[in-house]
Amino acid sequence: MDLSKLSTKDLEYIKSGQIDKVSTAGLEEITKQQQSTITTTQPQQQSRTAGEEFVRGTGLAFRGAAPVAVGAAAGLPFGPPGVLAGSLVLPLAEMATQGANVVLPQNYQIPSPYSAVEGLLTQLGLPVPETTSERVIQGAGGGLFGTASQLATLPSIVRTATTEFGRGLAGQMVQQPGRQLAATVPSVAASQVVGENYGPVPAMLASVAAGAPFSVGLRPREVDYIPTTQELKTTAGKLYEFADKSGVAFKKTDFDNFAIKTASELRREGVDPTLTPKADAALKRLESASGQPISMSELDRLRRIALISAMSNDPADRRFGGMLIEKIDGFIENATPSQFRVQDKKAIEALKDARQLWKQGKKSQILENLFDVAELRAETNFTQSGMEQALRSRLTNLATNEKLMRAFSKTEQEAIRQAAKGGNLQNFFRYVGKLAPTSVIPAAGGFVVGQQVFGPEAGAFTMAAPAMVGAASRKIATEQGLNRYAELEKTLRLGRQPRTAISGKAPVITRGLIAPQQEPVTQEEINLIMGR
Repeated sequence: MDLSKLSTKDLEYIKSGQIDKVSTAGLEEITKQQQSTITTTQPQQQSRTAGEEFVRGTGLAFRGAAPVAVGAAAGLPFGPPGVLAGSLVLPLAEMATQGANVVLPQNYQIPSPYSAVEGLLTQLGLPVPETTSERVIQGAGGGLFGTASQLATLPSIVRTATTEFGRGLAGQMVQQPGRQLAATVPSVAASQVVGENYGPVPAMLASVAAGAPFSVGLRPREVDYIPTTQELKTTAGKLYEFADKSGVAFKKTDFDNFAIKTASELRREGVDPTLTPKADAALKRLESASGQPISMSELDRLRRIALISAMSNDPADRRFGGMLIEKIDGFIENATPSQFRVQDKKAIEALKDARQLWKQGKKSQILENLFDVAELRAETNFTQSGMEQALRSRLTNLATNEKLMRAFSKTEQEAIRQAAKGGNLQNFFRYVGKLAPTSVIPAAGGFVVGQQVFGPEAGAFTMAAPAMVGAASRKIATEQGLNRYAELEKTLRLGRQPRTAISGKAPVITRGLIAPQQEPVTQEEINLIMGR
């Protein structure tokens, strides 16, 4: 410092430690010289060659990937779930910390989990990012490695997870792997740039906004494949055939009891050789099959004979044929393992699966028949409220038919009742739909009210307006009713509640959130870490 530029009085004050008495001009001169000294002593940053920049960029990307790689490696002994958990533990901890620090007072801020890791990586000699662009490279390295490792392990978890929730979550996260990888770098870059300038919450919003374009065009699809009624019956038939070829058959005594009891009941109901010849012939074939063990294929042949009677033009023959089919189906569905001659355990398992699929197919067939009748009623009766009302009416008939409802479980019975009642929103639009053009309300009420209140010219308008609102409401009610029916049908065909439809949008849009924002590191912090 050049002391000659300070006055003698100021020098005496500085020497005696009385800084507060130094003149303003003297303080300004001291400050000016100190700033000049700092500027001249700072090392000038040398420009790097393209090769050096490439090596540095690779090191920065590796610096970002290292924490994820170490976590995944630590979880490797625990299989795919361990690898997935290890790759996510640090990013999720950082995201939770950033979210908590948004609401916590300054004195209670939680230290960043990444800070400790960053210090270790610096001590290992990995390059420290100096600019926002370099911090983006580091974040992208961690994001890409994390995404790739997670997508590699998730398919295994989908297959092996022991809970429905675990399988469902893994199934969601593994969707659209290509789009997830493509969205990672833009999402990380947006999060880093915005976060450095505006904070963690805007950074998260920016990350989601950057990932959103990569989800454009994705449409929901069913997690479960929904088999058709015919596919259920065909698969059941193949399993029955396998069991049949394996020698699985009903015991003689059990089938004899069924055949004798069924023939006796139906003859008491009125089956007669002269009046109902087809039903009588089917019963005789059933009786003639008794006296020996009967296989599934032979029992299916008896069912097809009963079907000929059920398809007869004569109402009585048709009624008794249907009753016989129900008896045979009930005998198959309610059979216990003790009723079979067991020769092959695999065949018995196939038989159990076949019976379950046959039940699902039968339930699905009941709903299909119900829908066909409702559709016919809606097309031929234009004064009613269309398909929604016709379908609701048929579901109500099913719900009040104790005999048919016995084929369904208690959960399925409740689902049928709820579908028949309709939801609150569906019922609201159904009520408003009574204003539709096919209703008498617009014609009888709207026209008169319009004339009386608004004048003669308004009559036509006030009739048309509620009609248009009613038509739109009826359409909405019909769509909601059909959706309820479709969900019910899916449940019956699967034998359980279908899993939620997914599109893969969520993991694509939120992919950048798992790669945490890199905090700027000052030169003083680097010196402290390196012990300089």
